[in-house]
Amino acid sequence: MANRQALQSFMSYSSERISQSVTPRAFLSLEEPSVQNALHRLFHGKCAFCESKDTIKPYRFRPPAEAEPFQSAIDGHLYYAWLVDAWDNIYSICDNCHPLRRGRSKFFPVKGRRARIPAHSEIAKFVEESTGLWPFYPPHEKPLLVEPCEQKDFTQFFHVELSGKLVAKSERAATTIETFDLNREDLIKRREAAFAERLAALEAAIGRSSGKDLFQDQVDLITAFADLEFGGTWFLLLRRLCMAVGSGGGPLPALSMQRIRRFLYRLRARSDAMLRLSSAIEATGEADKIGLDAEFASTVRRTGTMRVQSVSLRNFKALEELDFTMPEPMHPAGRPTDAAPAPSILILGENAAGKSSILEAIALALSDEAARDELALDATDFVLKPQYMGAPSLSSPGTSSVVLTFEDGSILTMTAAGSGFDVVLPFAASQLPPVFAYGAFRHYLRKQRNHSPAKYIQNLMRSDEVLSNPEKWLLGLDDAVFAMVVRQLRYVLSIEGEFEVIRRNREDGRCYIVTAIVSPDGNVRYALTPFEVASSGFRTVLAMVCDIFQGILDPRVNGTVDNLAQASGVVLIDEVEAHLHPRWKMNIMRGLRQALPNMTFIATTHDPLCLRGMGDKEVMVLQRSSREADEGIGILPVFVEKMQHLPATSQLTVEQILTSDFFQLYSADAPELEGQFARIADILGKRNRGEVLNAVDRQTLQVFESDIASAMPVGTSEVHRLVQEAVALFLQERRKASDDHLQIIRENSKQEILAILRGAGT
Repeated sequence: MANRQALQSFMSYSSERISQSVTPRAFLSLEEPSVQNALHRLFHGKCAFCESKDTIKPYRFRPPAEAEPFQSAIDGHLYYAWLVDAWDNIYSICDNCHPLRRGRSKFFPVKGRRARIPAHSEIAKFVEESTGLWPFYPPHEKPLLVEPCEQKDFTQFFHVELSGKLVAKSERAATTIETFDLNREDLIKRREAAFAERLAALEAAIGRSSGKDLFQDQVDLITAFADLEFGGTWFLLLRRLCMAVGSGGGPLPALSMQRIRRFLYRLRARSDAMLRLSSAIEATGEADKIGLDAEFASTVRRTGTMRVQSVSLRNFKALEELDFTMPEPMHPAGRPTDAAPAPSILILGENAAGKSSILEAIALALSDEAARDELALDATDFVLKPQYMGAPSLSSPGTSSVVLTFEDGSILTMTAAGSGFDVVLPFAASQLPPVFAYGAFRHYLRKQRNHSPAKYIQNLMRSDEVLSNPEKWLLGLDDAVFAMVVRQLRYVLSIEGEFEVIRRNREDGRCYIVTAIVSPDGNVRYALTPFEVASSGFRTVLAMVCDIFQGILDPRVNGTVDNLAQASGVVLIDEVEAHLHPRWKMNIMRGLRQALPNMTFIATTHDPLCLRGMGDKEVMVLQRSSREADEGIGILPVFVEKMQHLPATSQLTVEQILTSDFFQLYSADAPELEGQFARIADILGKRNRGEVLNAVDRQTLQVFESDIASAMPVGTSEVHRLVQEAVALFLQERRKASDDHLQIIRENSKQEILAILRGAGT
């Protein structure tokens, strides 16, 4: 009390006298038995910093005066005199952790300015309350040391390796480890030994067929974190292992010290508990080798190159039964010696035909369990609901399944039910190809997304999830990797127009597209366009492609791939045409497949312009169809089916587009005219308004009209009108028809058009 009053008296001096005076010395001796005993009880006889049960002594976390680094000659000597006897500021510490051993007895770094000097009224309140607790603790500043009793969640600062090493996840954590020497060699060895002993006890408890009471006793011993030597770091490691074990589907609970015991009870109840635990320990050890963050040890690095050969869905959302096989690899036209790009599929169909469901099914099946847990999905949302398919009286099948067959014949099966997701793999998860999945909304904000198990599929699974800012990632690449990234980006970004280079300016944090402009006199000038003012289509494609590249080059995701052109995996894109100009639509699939030739792309679209870049048999069309009323009891009246007998996409003409199952009334033919055909509506509008067409527009219009004439050779307007009506009727009816019935409608339409043409010829 006397010391607090002396402090109050000292702080009442004028500012000039305070600046010229030494702060009052501490009257409270930290060697007092009462202080020692209280700290021993509070910290269970352990050092508050390293948690060893060695000889401990009291320690002022913030120094009593002249805190270093020194910030101000006027009042720097005052820091932190007002906390000299505050109980909040006193901790237990062992000799090996004490900063005095490293000449840092007054070391207390902060980011920015230190807290303000307390007002007289605040010091008076401290004296009057006489509790020994500073009423305004902690001071309002940004310390670069982690305070043991102020932090509630240490997972944001540290993760712990099986070896006993403490790994910093922030600057603050790194400074703390260095200041208190928390990774000294003998300490790491002691932690490792303690962890190994407790892991052996946990494996014995999980694997032993002991009674419930004995298991409870064993779990109580290894989860008594407050009493155990190194109990806090053991909790961080055990939490990490539990995250790697996963929850078997559904959301993973917040694994606090209190809840982790319940998690272990649920784990023991599983038939595969020992397999899960041993796999988690192995995955954690592997993660330690590459420095993987704690929570993501279960995100298995994908080193597999196997391609998906076929997909089979049963009762998955709106898809009662759907099977499809990936096409055989096809060499580029006219270049039979070139390597064939990975087979890919473009899925067309109207809304609610199940296109997005196919992507979700593949993404979930190929993902890690940790990713599914992070998404906190309700597995029953992925089971067919008969009421949505016109049968409200039918009961749900209760389970859906996704079966992926790989090119070596191995089969992955995922089921979804009320108990969650369950995946059966015939091989190690590391042999699966990496998967990248994107929804229709592919915009980005200014920030970077943090790494997580679900990072590369959550844009598809969560409609509100934006992508990382590609500019920030590009700015951080070294020169060699940046050059490789731009080489592959060029295949895609050149759709917008040829550019010279992409240039980085790290000082202003921007990337620029450099394009050459040739003036009439032949001089070349260079224009710099910032990413942020490029077209919406350019920016969304850039964000998605850079996100894929980032994942490919991330050793936590894709092993040690160092060549984008050789990277293999699966890319899923919903509504690939979203945000894109027609010129982009016609080139996007070709550009993506050239940039990543070994990646399997499975994309959906409403727009047949995106067919360009896809080979024959690389397009699938879905439609919702109706069954006849007499097909049987318990049969869904509405179903989704895959349409058959599609024309060869590489040879489509305007007439074929109009009457094929790609269901749109425009197209483009020769590759050299694709960009102009995307503008045909604009060209026709100009002509109708009497505007003068330039030479390129006139040529485009001539080719277009010639193609129409060849499709409908009789040139009278009445015949054109009748044929158009017949085509329109066909398009209307086929949306409601099953694939079998569609063949009848198609034949009837052909006969009707033939009758029109024959009538015109008489």
